[in-house]
Amino acid sequence: MAGPPYRATRIIRNYGSISQLYYGQPGPGANNTPGADVMRVSPVAFDTIVTVDRLVFKVNTAGSAGDVVRVGIYRDNGNVYPGALLLDAGTQAIDTTGVKEVTISQVLTPGWYWLALVRQGNAGTPAFEANDKAQFGVGLNNLGGSPNFNGYQQPSVSGALPSMFTTTPTAEVGLRMWLRIA
Repeated sequence: MAGPPYRATRIIRNYGSISQLYYGQPGPGANNTPGADVMRVSPVAFDTIVTVDRLVFKVNTAGSAGDVVRVGIYRDNGNVYPGALLLDAGTQAIDTTGVKEVTISQVLTPGWYWLALVRQGNAGTPAFEANDKAQFGVGLNNLGGSPNFNGYQQPSVSGALPSMFTTTPTAEVGLRMWLRIA
């Protein structure tokens, strides 16, 4: 499976009945191997209230036994940059390939959010489906003088997700994640 079925929209709009659909960044994916304890975040926006029941990502190359990722959601700080932690959804094993789903129950109001994923655990080298460079820029294209960034990263994230995203931006290719609307 190349990934879950998703609606290829950048801003999720109220299309009537949208339950059981996956939403995320459109466009082709690429392989990316983030360092251990380096959190990556990618943006998503809504213009209607939704309840999310899954956070989804894809492992293209399995990690070692004991490797996990921690996933969550950050609120936007009002400047197209991640701010306060909204949800730490815990960990998911990544010692096998394929689409991984983490069950949650989170209401999101209209606005921007940042989907977070951080690899924690052993020294394996798992690869994840990532956004393909500038396929999903949201005002990040000039950050660092390069059009190749569509997310941010924060190093040294072990254990629970931090309550606030770092105040020093480091642009990076975002790892592809999807949300499922309940």
